Amino acid sequence: MPTSTQYSGQPKVGVQYLNQCADRLDMNGGTTRITFGTEQMLTPSGTDKLGIIVWLDRDAVKDAIAQHRAMENEKEGDDANPS
Repeated sequence: MPTSTQYSGQPKVGVQYLNQCADRLDMNGGTTRITFGTEQMLTPSGTDKLGIIVWLDRDAVKDAIAQHRAMENEKEGDDANPS
């Protein structure tokens, strides 16, 4: 997932994958409880940055990555063999 940057060049949006930072996963009935760690600093008003959970279909993400890689490989092939 791409990140957006501020005019100063500092990251404005970051990505943290739950499957890489989860400490504990529990299933209770139809509810999954996920406990995870983050490098975001905790302040009296909450974390330094606002965190939002976005759920994406794994197969759709896998397909999008494969399409992106295929386009990049095709582009590299075109660059190596100019017309």
